[in-house]
Amino acid sequence: MKIISCTHERHAAHILEIFNDAILTSTALFDYQARTPESMLAWFKAKESGW
Repeated sequence: MKIISCTHERHAAHILEIFNDAILTSTALFDYQARTPESMLAWFKAKESGW
């Protein structure tokens, strides 16, 4: 199995697209508003810090 190391530069836009689709079309996430590109930077920083 290959583990992919996600980076903000390479993957944030794609992850944001997946999150926002789930927010707008499902109950998988408890967000009510689409996430912003800026929020992805904070999300990646939290993941890098071990949160």
